[in-house]
Amino acid sequence: MQLELGFGFSKFVGPIIFFAFVAVFFLTIFRRVEYGVFFLVPFIPLQNILNYANVYPLGKDINDLLLFAMLWRWGLDRKKGTLLERWRSWRKSEEKFFLKSPVNLPIFLLILWTFIELIRGANYLGYGYTIFIGDDRFIAWKNYLMLPTLFFIVYNNIKNPRHIEILVVLMALSMLTLDRNFYQAAHGRDLSQEYSQWRFGGLGGQALGGNALAVFQAQYTIVMFFMIYASPKTWQKILFAVVTIFTYYCLMFSFSRSGYLAGVVSLLFAGFMKDRRILVVIVLLGIFWQSLLPQSVQHRITMTQSDDGQYDTTMMQRVGMWELAKGIISANPIAGAGFNVSPYLKIHVDGFKYTWASFHSGYMETTVELGFVGISLYLLFFGLGAFCGWRLYRAAQNEFQQALGLGCIGCVLAILSGNAAGTYWNYMNVMGFYWVLLAFVLRLTLICQQQKQGEKESVAWENV
Repeated sequence: MQLELGFGFSKFVGPIIFFAFVAVFFLTIFRRVEYGVFFLVPFIPLQNILNYANVYPLGKDINDLLLFAMLWRWGLDRKKGTLLERWRSWRKSEEKFFLKSPVNLPIFLLILWTFIELIRGANYLGYGYTIFIGDDRFIAWKNYLMLPTLFFIVYNNIKNPRHIEILVVLMALSMLTLDRNFYQAAHGRDLSQEYSQWRFGGLGGQALGGNALAVFQAQYTIVMFFMIYASPKTWQKILFAVVTIFTYYCLMFSFSRSGYLAGVVSLLFAGFMKDRRILVVIVLLGIFWQSLLPQSVQHRITMTQSDDGQYDTTMMQRVGMWELAKGIISANPIAGAGFNVSPYLKIHVDGFKYTWASFHSGYMETTVELGFVGISLYLLFFGLGAFCGWRLYRAAQNEFQQALGLGCIGCVLAILSGNAAGTYWNYMNVMGFYWVLLAFVLRLTLICQQQKQGEKESVAWENV
């Protein structure tokens, strides 16, 4: 099924995307980093829209080329003047070329460790300690690097709070596009009766489906929820409210238990921090869920474990995978087997004829591949992300900043819970918004600190 815009516009998607990309590429190269950021961020979960440009020259490399353009412009912006002037500017200016943050060191350690594990993984798979640029595993590592690269670009270059506000709106519109595609796929189906294994996926215009889509929805809808309370403009409140309502609706009919868990955990946090009525709703839903939820959703929840204690098929598969993972972890507990080796292990569980390319748990799979060193670095990174959100919440000077801080914490909680039975935190389509959100949080924290410092200096000068 192709992306359907209506009014006969669908056939123009390819050329529009391509020529827009060309314009943005050159605007970024010759003018400002912001052009590339504004173009790329909304397409993070909508990579299939960019795929309409694949038939054009370099159309398959839009993400890579935009990141290159933004890095190039970033470097040019910091290299004005003579060599001596550049050095003095780098040493003395308030705005350094590369800003400090609590997450910089964990990110660099993750990059280094995953590269070491990329090489070790080649040996584990029997290819020796060699890796080639064209290898699928190297490409997977390169795609993973897009996340920290985008983070550093946004954090170091998006300085205007107004631009951050615009990007949050663009992220909301991107999520609304996913909701629309879900409705297109689901409106002809009766999702209120018995559960079926139907999953939203494979449509033009989106690159997410199934559990990945559900976890994505849980991670970022909580941000939109906080934005409803913070936005001073009526049209923004309406937009964020519509996105929140429709995305939670889609999440309900995603039939993803990982998504349900992530959604409930993040909403509990919202209830404690923002609106106690949310807690009342969750409690009532917990008591009367068999009367309030659609029958198909009830069936999906209750089928996890039967009255005699037996797990359903998918849970039995996951338990079997995790038992296999434990064996690999015990053989390589510290360093793991190697980055991205899971797709090549042909994971098989006794009693099932299928093989899988994932251990279906971010915690298990990361420990299998990167060992306890790797999983510790990931948990440190996410923990610091929540800390940064809390720091902004405490330092914030307006409700928008507070909402982003709380949204970042809620997003982290959804990530940690949603990846208990799925592996999504290495994928650009699912995690890209989080890295961008974290960059927003750190930049706004820096702005708040600078404003407070300016106020202190002003008071001190007045007292002289």
